[in-house]
Amino acid sequence: MTDNLHIPVMLGESISNLEVLILRHLDLKTKLPSKVWQVFDGTLGGGGYTIAIIALFQKYKQNYQLYACDLDSVAIDRVGLRLQEELGFCKKTKDIPGFITKHQLDFGLKSKLVQEVCLIQGNFADVVNQFLDGSMDYLILDLGFSSNQLELDHRGLSYLQESDSLDLRYDQDSRVEPLWLKLKHIKGHQELTKVLFNSSGEKLSPRIAGRIIEARGRGTTLETVADLVAVVTDSIPKIMYKNRYGILSRVWQALRIWVNGEFEALEAFLPISQDKLVVGGRLAIVSFHSLEDKIVAKNFRLVSQGQEIDDYGNKEFDFKHLTARALLPLEAEIEANARSRSATMRTLERV
Repeated sequence: MTDNLHIPVMLGESISNLEVLILRHLDLKTKLPSKVWQVFDGTLGGGGYTIAIIALFQKYKQNYQLYACDLDSVAIDRVGLRLQEELGFCKKTKDIPGFITKHQLDFGLKSKLVQEVCLIQGNFADVVNQFLDGSMDYLILDLGFSSNQLELDHRGLSYLQESDSLDLRYDQDSRVEPLWLKLKHIKGHQELTKVLFNSSGEKLSPRIAGRIIEARGRGTTLETVADLVAVVTDSIPKIMYKNRYGILSRVWQALRIWVNGEFEALEAFLPISQDKLVVGGRLAIVSFHSLEDKIVAKNFRLVSQGQEIDDYGNKEFDFKHLTARALLPLEAEIEANARSRSATMRTLERV
């Protein structure tokens, strides 16, 4: 069996989004019973969303091709094992179109239905761009990162893993610089302050950035999690020391976002993904950061305003924002999984 520590957030809400589309299709009593659903899970992680989507399609006896991606090749391999060991999928070699990627695993399930899963290593914006326009029924992003990456992979994603390398990259085979090298190359105090504050809102960002630059100037090595924890902790005034874990958490969040270019990837993904939706298709995004949610909310609001088509103010609408007020996790989920506390979900439908 594979180790899987991750609990997917707002899974029920995500599956309900897709279930609405399936029920709508069934209610139409369409003459196209052979419809093959096209679904994209852009943040594979531990595979929770992907496996739940498979179960939903099996419940309604629907044909599907499910594509899922992750920057982390380890996540791809782990979920591939889960598909085989838990759900009985077999590896395929030629039936699913190839993607431009370093690593791809294709699976099929022996069945009267089309049941195919393609796992792709890559940035979700780059992968979704390879689909045809107007071809996808449902796209989902969970912008958190998998607990497996925190607990098992020793790449410095948690400030608690003090012996880990100060890496923070999801894809350790990429050309992206690890955090220790980015800190070595960053120009100075002002630029690092901007990185920390813009991605976390941490009020101590100028002070922390200053101490990091000072440590670098003294020749202090910042190559392990413990090295950086020591500098950040030393930056915290005694009156705020009881809040040090919250401060460390925000600093690590900001640095992880910076290293992996998460905001840039999201901004690139949004317009591309909307072009890929079929009429009636949906795009859902679960955010864990207020700035991520602002990016999504602003985009969804703009594209759902419609375009004027005549001089009388009549508009043509391409999209409907289904969550003007973001959905929040239920109290029961928050109690069961504290990491869900900051989650919000927004959904857009093509009309």
